[in-house]
Amino acid sequence: RWRKRVESLNDLLLAGRTIEAREGFETLLAEAPGDPQALHGLGVLAIHEGRLEEGERLLRQVLEAEPDNARFWNDLGEALRLLGRLEEAIAAYRRALDIAPDFVPAANNLGVTLTLTGQLEAAETEFRQALEQAPADPYTHNNLGVLLERQGCFEEALMAYEAAVCLKPDFSEALANYTDLVKAHPGLLAGSVHRMAQRLAAQEKAGTQP
Repeated sequence: RWRKRVESLNDLLLAGRTIEAREGFETLLAEAPGDPQALHGLGVLAIHEGRLEEGERLLRQVLEAEPDNARFWNDLGEALRLLGRLEEAIAAYRRALDIAPDFVPAANNLGVTLTLTGQLEAAETEFRQALEQAPADPYTHNNLGVLLERQGCFEEALMAYEAAVCLKPDFSEALANYTDLVKAHPGLLAGSVHRMAQRLAAQEKAGTQP
């Protein structure tokens, strides 16, 4: 029952219903002072609301209780990244992946942060490894596209954006990246349209179209 309550509150948080989520997590914490799941929820909520130092403090408190929780390390990494402490964020993401090597969100976040620090080859490795774990993850495809575009690999970048858009047609960031790249390199459009038509047809045939 406790787990279901936590899951329902996390769903509220993801849906942007922060007031209800905060009230729920505070209620859990009142019932079980120091509960890691309640503290984690409040820490993530603080990050979402821009109270980054408070979020970091709560997540570090949680990690004292559960130091081998990959999700908690990943969320601490997010707080540190938003605080601009990128090397510390990278270390937190790596810790998450040490615990759970197949944890795709941490690999994605690590790749993004490595990109921000100019470690492009290492970032590409993380994205490609993440795609081996979850080849249908549109966010990883988009992140890889951003990296490839930055490296000047425009057609490969466009292919990554195509994958992201085909997997998640309402993915506004990937759509914008795709559009901007095609505008900058219109010669790539014809090949892209052909590839996307083939991909969508294959997805429909396989019954995997979103």
